[in-house]
Amino acid sequence: MIPEQLQAQAIWETIPLKTQQVLIQLYNELLRARSKHPMWPACPVQRSAIVCEESGELARAALQYNFEYKGQGTGEMRAEATHVGAMAMRFLLELDNIHALQTLIPSHG
Repeated sequence: MIPEQLQAQAIWETIPLKTQQVLIQLYNELLRARSKHPMWPACPVQRSAIVCEESGELARAALQYNFEYKGQGTGEMRAEATHVGAMAMRFLLELDNIHALQTLIPSHG
């Protein structure tokens, strides 16, 4: 192994198992999302809207858990939290490749 791989492996081994499992889950969801939606907006506002949309779905799942399901079953919240995490990862991983929208909308009034 090259030094960077050894360092990464050493760091990975210090991470608690449950955290490792969540990170793997997020990474797998990131790969699935990239495969399903290979195009990713260049605009940071559009990218953040995707993260917000997923966050809204997590909030809906949490509300349903509290008020409809009466505390039974966390699967939907887990799935939506995974989507939020994966999209946040995608946002961060592509942060060096963003472009502000160049079009200006005239102000009326």
